Amino acid sequence: MPYLIPPLLMGSRPLNNATGGGWGIAFAVAVGAALLALLWQWPEYKALLNKDIYCFMQAISFRTFVILELSLIGSAVCEEWFYRLFLVGLLKDWGIVGAFVLTSAMFSFSHYMQKDTREEFSWKSYITLFMLGLAWSYSIVISQSVLPAVIGHFLYNFPSMLTTFWNFSTPRKLQMQENHKG
Repeated sequence: MPYLIPPLLMGSRPLNNATGGGWGIAFAVAVGAALLALLWQWPEYKALLNKDIYCFMQAISFRTFVILELSLIGSAVCEEWFYRLFLVGLLKDWGIVGAFVLTSAMFSFSHYMQKDTREEFSWKSYITLFMLGLAWSYSIVISQSVLPAVIGHFLYNFPSMLTTFWNFSTPRKLQMQENHKG
C-alpha cells in the first residue's frame, strides 16, 4: 500500500474549492464517467463478461483470487485518496486544472508501469484512465469528499472483480460436478 504512506506522513491539504456541497452532481459525474468509460470499452469487455468462457480456463488459486480482488477493491480507495485527494491538494498551487491534468496523467501512467496492465491495456485504456482521473478529481472538488470518486472507481473496477470471481469459481464448480458424476 505505498499510496497510503505520503498522505499519512504529510497529511492531505484541503482543496477549498467546494461549490457548495454538490453531492448529487459529484456522484453523477463520478458514476456517469465510470459508466461512459465502461460503455466505451464494451467491445473489449463483452467477451470477458460471457461467463461460459471460464469453464475452458484453468482456475486461479485462492491466494491469487484474494490478492486480485483485494487489489481491485483497495485501489478504488487508495488510488482515489492518493491521486485525487492528496496529490491534487498538494499540487493545487499549479491551479486546479493543472493539478487535475498532472495527477490524471500520473494515474494513467502508473497503470502502464505495471507489467500485467501494460500487457492487457491498449492506448484506449490509458486515455480512458486519464479521462476518468479528470472526472473523479472534479467530483472531489464539487463534493469536498473522496467518496464519489471511490464509488465511481469501484464501479469501473466491478467488471474486473466479476471476471476474477468467475475465473476462480467456474472451473471449480465444473470440477465438483465432474467428481459427483464419477
